[in-house]
Amino acid sequence: MEYLANSKSLHSVLLNGPNSLTFSKVKMYATDICNGLKYCHQHKTLHLDLKPKNILVCFNDVCKICDFGNSIIIGEKLEHFCFHGTPAYTAPEIYLGC
Repeated sequence: MEYLANSKSLHSVLLNGPNSLTFSKVKMYATDICNGLKYCHQHKTLHLDLKPKNILVCFNDVCKICDFGNSIIIGEKLEHFCFHGTPAYTAPEIYLGC
């Protein structure tokens, strides 16, 4: 991943309040995030800890997904897989063992 000077987390952007984001910016951020996830999935990578703190908003308002520390490659043999995601952002299916 490239060095992203002057970027901030989406979490910090959202803390500035709903008035700080226009609808067009929200659409642009959502598109960037979806495109990033599409790229990951095309390369058989699952992030497993996607949350606002793991999305960087660059100086030019482009969003980048970061912190792939919990990610896995689909198809790799996983010995002793243990999920370490953020509970508030974890799908219920993970806890139900589905």
